[in-house]
Amino acid sequence: MRLNHFLFSVLLFVMANATARAQSSMATSTVSTSQSSFSNSKFNGSFAFGGRSDFKETGAEDKSYTSEYEFTLGYQMDAENSLSFFIPFEKELSGAYEARVLRDARLSYDRADFYQYKNMNVSLKSVFVYPTSELSKVQNEMIAGVEFGPTFAFDLNKYATGLSFIYVTRYRRNFNKFTVDRTGQQLTEQSFLQFFVGNYSFMEKYAFQSAFIYVNSWRYDGAQKYDSYLAIQELSAQVTPKVNVALGIETSAALVNPERGESKGVQIFDKNLSQVYGKASVVF
Repeated sequence: MRLNHFLFSVLLFVMANATARAQSSMATSTVSTSQSSFSNSKFNGSFAFGGRSDFKETGAEDKSYTSEYEFTLGYQMDAENSLSFFIPFEKELSGAYEARVLRDARLSYDRADFYQYKNMNVSLKSVFVYPTSELSKVQNEMIAGVEFGPTFAFDLNKYATGLSFIYVTRYRRNFNKFTVDRTGQQLTEQSFLQFFVGNYSFMEKYAFQSAFIYVNSWRYDGAQKYDSYLAIQELSAQVTPKVNVALGIETSAALVNPERGESKGVQIFDKNLSQVYGKASVVF
């Protein structure tokens, strides 16, 4: 679950910037609207709220329901350079009803239009991660984290109207007080993430997005951890120029069963692993 939340937050934040350069992508309408609405101001932002649940039986003891909220504030320094601040929250609805910071806060610097060639646009992103979640602050005693890497956006309209593809690479480095967490488990020092995202927009207001994230990570002692993945299938609709709604399914898992040592393949849906979510976002 924690891997799921971390990857999902990374995906949302990366996609909000990367797809702004691909005119046929799902996020284009939301991001570009935000920027055009503030043509006389350098500031823009968005607020998203929604909920998620797994597919376990309603009466199961470990059944999970949560509500989620995400806030993003952006500052456009000039046509190519921008800063963004992102922080998420969640509230548990199936157990202790505890409100808490879901993931870590992220301050990002984006360099758009770094390189262009035909239908390809390359942008760069650098991220400073500050520990605000209980997992990072308390259990992992994290000091900070950094991420950086390029985003490659491909406009595929000439092949199919409304089609685009995005490939993202991200290197992440964590800084912790210790090399193990409070339970004695080895902590992750470095990670390499790859995002593969296909977008198809249709009927002007609707879009379908299929995303796959593959993660390689290494511990402080140099040992490689089990590779993991996150798969997302999402359908969205642009209700108004400033309001977007979406419904999706996501599945995350390690590619090796830690208990049995068995290799596992990638699964788009698994009733024991997948979650369904819905969300609405408003730009301002």
